[in-house]
Amino acid sequence: MAHFKLTVFYSTLGGCTLPVNTNTTLREVTVQLEQRLRIPSQEQSLTHFGRALTELDQPLRQLGITQDTTIFVTRRTASGDDVMTRMLNVLRQQPQAMMPPQPNEDDPEFQRRMLEAIEQRNIAENFEQGIEHNPEAFGSVIMLYVPCEVNRVPVTAFIDSGAQMTIMSQRCAEKCNLLRLVDKRFAGMAHGVGETKILGRVHVTLCTLAGIAIPISVSVLEQQKQDLDFILGLDNLRRHQMCIDLEKNCLRIGTAEVKFLGEGELPSSVKDPVPPPPPVAANRESTEKEEKEKKIQAMLHLGVPTREVAIQLLEAAEWNMDVATSLLE
Repeated sequence: MAHFKLTVFYSTLGGCTLPVNTNTTLREVTVQLEQRLRIPSQEQSLTHFGRALTELDQPLRQLGITQDTTIFVTRRTASGDDVMTRMLNVLRQQPQAMMPPQPNEDDPEFQRRMLEAIEQRNIAENFEQGIEHNPEAFGSVIMLYVPCEVNRVPVTAFIDSGAQMTIMSQRCAEKCNLLRLVDKRFAGMAHGVGETKILGRVHVTLCTLAGIAIPISVSVLEQQKQDLDFILGLDNLRRHQMCIDLEKNCLRIGTAEVKFLGEGELPSSVKDPVPPPPPVAANRESTEKEEKEKKIQAMLHLGVPTREVAIQLLEAAEWNMDVATSLLE
């Protein structure tokens, strides 16, 4: 039973990832989506590469859904009506006199709105092309980790050719019995994404990879909450002529190879935590309310006669401005 993260995309809220395994049923996925996206299970319509997923009690492996797979969810009403049908029903209920008048094409505000709509449409088309031709870009990428030993202590090493030097956290250095060897004359600051204090350097210790013991130097960083324990940087990768082989999914040292760890093999200390369902905070509700008010005002400016009709159209379009304005053009 393999564990992995399933990427799910919803048109108005973007994407999210769900922790699942090959035995997880589609019904269990819909329950998770109801918690994450606030879409009732009975209103979810799931598709995978254009194929409707309706076998709720089937495990994912039997549906052909495995790691690095993306599925899509849309929302339907209890009657099964789609968004466009609901919008047309709203407009049909309005008296002819209340139908939106033809907007003034010379109005600068109208022109600005049209430019924004064109730009958003281009972005949406580019997104759809990305989903069709480059779906892997929307999934999570597992970083490169290998098992090793430092000073005969088992450690998981993060292979980072973008790191100038090999570094180790204070906690890991203590675990490997290296703190007593830290040369504080090499203390300083590490600059990258933020800044971290360098406690000093261990000039030489043994690191065992693929059964080969190699001497490495390590800079020890002050403990941070989100530090990776051990990063094997470019200094030692180059010094020992290591090769990151993505075709074979391994790190090569001469003729020896060590496989990169899969997501299910990673220790909990280096795994990305599964984010909890987003809290309904007061400031988030306030922001959503402001965004909705902006869209209502934009609809009124585009010629929708009343605030009530504007709200009905936006609700029918699930508050998607491009969809809501499509019938006004």
